[in-house]
Amino acid sequence: MKKLSKEFWRGLCVTALVMGCLFCCTAYFALQERKQKEEFLRRNNEHREAIRRGLDSIRLHNDSIRKSVSTKKGKGGITIGTDDDDRDHYDIPDFDDLIPGEEYDEEFVDRSQGDPELYN
Repeated sequence: MKKLSKEFWRGLCVTALVMGCLFCCTAYFALQERKQKEEFLRRNNEHREAIRRGLDSIRLHNDSIRKSVSTKKGKGGITIGTDDDDRDHYDIPDFDDLIPGEEYDEEFVDRSQGDPELYN
């Protein structure tokens, strides 16, 4: 009976030791995983914050452009997106730039001489 009791206690101690080691390993890896998740969430939040700051910067830049264009539009400067963009520039009867480098009066587009009394 003494022998059985001694083997029982030895087996119980070995089992407790193995179970303790397994518990410690599980706790260690659980803490490591928790640290990795926290690090991942921190990086993810930093990344999202950087994206948000970049989008805010772009939004401010676009608002600045809109504000300056609307200010110039009000003063008769630059106009963007008006109905004048649809007009045909060849409908304007201005023939001064018929041939690049040479300019003609509108009366002499066909290269006629014109009235000598008026143009001499």
